[in-house]
Amino acid sequence: MMFLFSCSKDRYASINISKPSNGEVFTAPEVIQVIATLSDGDALGCERLTVTKQNGANDTVINFSDNQQIASYTFNKNFVSESNTTYKIIVSACAEGVLTGDTIFVHAN
Repeated sequence: MMFLFSCSKDRYASINISKPSNGEVFTAPEVIQVIATLSDGDALGCERLTVTKQNGANDTVINFSDNQQIASYTFNKNFVSESNTTYKIIVSACAEGVLTGDTIFVHAN
């Protein structure tokens, strides 16, 4: 039998999107790299990355999730941009049953 005890009282995951920057503009067909670090003093319960085109249909470009029970997780995913397209990038994580997320927008000319 195993018991896990936490000395931390944090309920929210920390999310840092280091690449790209919110509002960054790319030249299509440039590759857009998404790097984000998620962490929690106890453990993350789910890790998600979603990239959608803001084109009316909100076509999904990346829909990735993982359910590792770890304290820190890093996304490093790429996609090729299309001209005249705005992308919504959402990074989220669960910690103690609470979903926390960060959203940025980038554009390709």
